[in-house]
Amino acid sequence: MKPHHVNSKQHMLSNTDIMLVAVHDHKDVADDYYKKAGSPKQITPEMLLYTIFDKLFTQPNIIRLREGNTLFTLTPTEEGAMFMMFDADTPNNTIHNLIVTGEAAKKMGFKRLIGTSGNPTVTKLIKRAFDRLEHKNYSLKIKDNLIILDF
Repeated sequence: MKPHHVNSKQHMLSNTDIMLVAVHDHKDVADDYYKKAGSPKQITPEMLLYTIFDKLFTQPNIIRLREGNTLFTLTPTEEGAMFMMFDADTPNNTIHNLIVTGEAAKKMGFKRLIGTSGNPTVTKLIKRAFDRLEHKNYSLKIKDNLIILDF
């Protein structure tokens, strides 16, 4: 059975469940990962989940945030913070979760968030969330798969 998105106002998922939903939503990422690595093997969502967890929870410079059923990581760089989102929430809640996390990143002192998304639905959610923040001196640029949010 494929895991599905859950309204965080009704039920909070575990971090592992959120990651599993996100990995199942983006199975193409796993396939691309193996093609680029030149491996003939197929990776399962669970194997990709383990790889992601291992990376995210063993690197001390990664900031991990959670809002609703969405996990975010921020990796500080000289240009700002690279962000990743792992989502298992409903679209409206995800928009709210993005806004709260963007405001939290700003309060932490970040001037820019940089991310990538090859998924048009995710890009649309990000655009909707941060269009609501334009009045707070946010600037969102999306070009190709690159997403840049300036504070």
